[in-house]
Amino acid sequence: MSDPMETRLRAIVAPLLGLEPPDVPLTENLVHLGLSSLDVMRVSGRLRREGISVDLDLLIGEPTLAAWCRHVESADAAGPR
Repeated sequence: MSDPMETRLRAIVAPLLGLEPPDVPLTENLVHLGLSSLDVMRVSGRLRREGISVDLDLLIGEPTLAAWCRHVESADAAGPR
């Protein structure tokens, strides 16, 4: 069963890939699946609007849902910057 952050990120990423949230793979490279750098910026912007500041370079550098969950949970735990 997925955790709340994974579910949240799947809901953000799925429409950008043209997938349903459960179909977004956890460990596959999202860029290889069709996510563009502009899409990654959209994800980052959405997270910021939700109060989570993430490092765009980290999202681009490791474009998997699993990595993003780790980065976002770390940023969320650290609190606002």
